[in-house]
Amino acid sequence: MFEFIPPAVYLLAGALLIGLVHGAAGSAGLLALAVAATREPWVAVAYVGLFGLGSILGMAAAIQQSPVKAFTISFDHDAYDEAAIATEMAVATATWP
Repeated sequence: MFEFIPPAVYLLAGALLIGLVHGAAGSAGLLALAVAATREPWVAVAYVGLFGLGSILGMAAAIQQSPVKAFTISFDHDAYDEAAIATEMAVATATWP
């Protein structure tokens, strides 16, 4: 009736569950601060979501064996352009040739 499920699947599922609970607990304070700072709940949720995505990508990059492929968006207006900072970071982290 039940097929054999490898122990690694249980370990992965347990780690994922613990990570989700831990992340939700840690994000509650960040969400409360973001709502207080922005006064717009949807902006706060978007910020926390992007923060979480960045955390996930950072952890994935830490265990990846090859260089991380990254990108940035460049704007014509100097106040919004992060191309120079992104290039400096890419060179420092060896993700840019």
